[in-house]
Amino acid sequence: MPENVILSKMLDRLYASLMRGPSLNCRPHNSRQRLDLTQLNQLSEVSASAVLAALLGEARKARIDATLTPPPGYAESRFHFLNKGKPTTPLDEQDTNAIDDDAAAESTAQTSQPPDTQAQQQLRAYLAQKALLTKLRNLSEDSKTYEQDTGVCALAVGYPILSLPPGVTGGGTRRILAPIAMIPVTLSVNAGVRAGVEIACRERGADLVQPNPALLAWLERDLGHASLSADELFHDEEGERPWDEVAALIRAISAMLKLTDIDPSAMGSAASLMLEAVPKAEGLGDGPRIIPAAVLGLYPVANQGLLRDTRQMIAAPELEGPVRSFIDSTAALAVAPHEAADIEKTGQRIARRFDRERFVSQADPCQAHTVRLAREEQGLVIHGPPGTGKSQTITNIIGDYLADGKRVLFVCDKRTALDVVYNRLEHMGLSRLCALIHDPQRDQRDLYMSIRARLEELIDLKTAARAEPQIERIDQELQSIHDELTVAHEALMRGDTQQDSFHEQMGRWLAIDAPVIDGLDDSALRSASVSELEKHRAEIEVVLRRGEAIGYADNPWPRCAGLTLDRYLARQPDEMRRQVASLVEDARAADAMHDESIPPFDAQRPLGAQADEREQLCLELDWLSQNAEPGVLSAVAAWDAVTVGRHTSRVGDMQPHLTQLEAGAMDAELWMTVRDDRPTLRDMAQQIGVAEAFIQAMSGWLGALQFGHRKQGRALLRTYGLQPTREEAARLRGFLAGLRERTVLAEVHRELVAEEDGDALPGDDVLLKCFAAFGRALAATVRADGIAELSARWRAALADPSARAALRTGLARSPAR
Repeated sequence: MPENVILSKMLDRLYASLMRGPSLNCRPHNSRQRLDLTQLNQLSEVSASAVLAALLGEARKARIDATLTPPPGYAESRFHFLNKGKPTTPLDEQDTNAIDDDAAAESTAQTSQPPDTQAQQQLRAYLAQKALLTKLRNLSEDSKTYEQDTGVCALAVGYPILSLPPGVTGGGTRRILAPIAMIPVTLSVNAGVRAGVEIACRERGADLVQPNPALLAWLERDLGHASLSADELFHDEEGERPWDEVAALIRAISAMLKLTDIDPSAMGSAASLMLEAVPKAEGLGDGPRIIPAAVLGLYPVANQGLLRDTRQMIAAPELEGPVRSFIDSTAALAVAPHEAADIEKTGQRIARRFDRERFVSQADPCQAHTVRLAREEQGLVIHGPPGTGKSQTITNIIGDYLADGKRVLFVCDKRTALDVVYNRLEHMGLSRLCALIHDPQRDQRDLYMSIRARLEELIDLKTAARAEPQIERIDQELQSIHDELTVAHEALMRGDTQQDSFHEQMGRWLAIDAPVIDGLDDSALRSASVSELEKHRAEIEVVLRRGEAIGYADNPWPRCAGLTLDRYLARQPDEMRRQVASLVEDARAADAMHDESIPPFDAQRPLGAQADEREQLCLELDWLSQNAEPGVLSAVAAWDAVTVGRHTSRVGDMQPHLTQLEAGAMDAELWMTVRDDRPTLRDMAQQIGVAEAFIQAMSGWLGALQFGHRKQGRALLRTYGLQPTREEAARLRGFLAGLRERTVLAEVHRELVAEEDGDALPGDDVLLKCFAAFGRALAATVRADGIAELSARWRAALADPSARAALRTGLARSPAR
């Protein structure tokens, strides 16, 4: 059988995605989501080798405390330090940007330099430690975000690292740098008083150490090597000998690549472990090698299951099931098997049976047909762009199965899609029948507790006694209405051998190109006699002459007025004269109100709506002229529509902060304490958390056991000169919350007024007045930009007071006009 081109192309793309993924390209240099484990040596004297040994030891976790402290005077300035009364010496910006692992390690060793050099080395090492903690914290947050989105934990330590240069494994053009074993871990980072990192193994037992599935799949393809058998690997079901498992993996990979200079017992043992840093590209060499290095990072699942299935489909002599419709344009799942047999026998489609449908949400005919297919087909693929009802259809399939007394297992690669279907079922009142599992390990206890709660509820559960008769009655009503509509549809759409259907006849009638008849219809004259025509000859001639004189046949007014000729002739002439005179007076009044300052109106839009818009803009212009600073109006006038929209959204986001600002002024005493050295937003958030924890610890008898929270709270209160009481902590918390709101508002204020960065904090009245002016000016500008006749004049009025006065006059006179 010839090779299927579509499947082969799909397989090539899957392997290409492996090469782009971190499982085969784990370079930690300049990566946000990967970190060489040896960089942890910057935090303390605990080596990276000891950290990995602790992870695979009895503790299954390691704690690394950050031991470096900032040099004297660092707290007074971020990039300066004081040295024994000498003038402040700036740290070179280039040195700050060039801080790396080697510089940080060297800084702790060079202690015989002059005083200034020692301080610089100490500061450089401290900043490197701080940058490392920041990177670890970002890595931890990225791991949690990925797990929240997909339900899969991708954070792991990869050890050791296999390096394969291009061309070694079948002609590849890129270097392979892949972990051989994966150790799933959790990462906790503390950047507070006791800064440090804690790494702990996430799995237990056989899952403690896992082979890199992407690497095995790649080697299997390029080397033609079969999957690793049970004899080639060491199975540790209890997780008591992880180092033996690592050594077995190294031994198996070495055998596949024919690496004879590798000693698995050296790299697969805690006693002889000596971790190295992962070399950069120029230091990896020209041959394959296994590097005793470890990389901490995110290793997302790269669809290894799809690789296996695709290879099997290529090898299969014949493809059946839903996959066939993707590679064969003639294959389709139009109807269920039993429906196909009936259609072939009778020539008619199966009638719809409402007693067999148990949908929990709305379904169009295509979705209802899909639910019916799901009852019969062993495999069914539903595909389509977002918003086409796939989740809604899946929800109906689950409800249909539940109504039939069946159990359903719904699994999904993305956690978001899983939650969407569960939320739909919960909205329909079916959450009692569902068990939601995101993590098989963490959610196990909650699952058992929910099942126990359901079993306990069965005793008190009561069902509606007349539910089945009511459902049968509803099914009968729906069936009756559907049958009536089906009969009507058949009568309209189906003909017989003697006559075409109504649908076909209507189509032919619409296709007739009927001539347009100008003038009078002569059908009423066919039965008139000559004597009757002679009797009314004078009136007919007068009407025809007048019609010809005014061009009645081509005059647009009769059609626009919606008035027929007989109704027009039936009206009294005096009434017509009064209406015409009224129209003339209205026209003269409109002409009298003409003013050059009034912007033109849009003839395609209702004039009343335009008058209301201009009246509102006139009020806004008056308010801005009296309350807004000229700089605010000039800035808004200079912004384009995109910038106006962005700043409008930004000012709208500040409304909660402004509400807090209006709640009251800051504590004057505490403000004097921090006015010259305000904490950053991050420091304020941490201090608010410490104050909150101290209040909780002081509120109940259990708080007496929370020594850490009490200690941190007392230290924080002493910093601000306050007594260690709950009332003082609440006072400090309120002050910090208000200071945070004002800091955020000040940053946005500087952005709006285009001021240079500075530390000055504007007063409350300045912030309130500024944001009120910007808010109203931006909102009015958005409305004016939506009116083509006003957009340019509005911006000119904001920038120029004389143009503002002219536009104000025109807007004020627009409603009357």
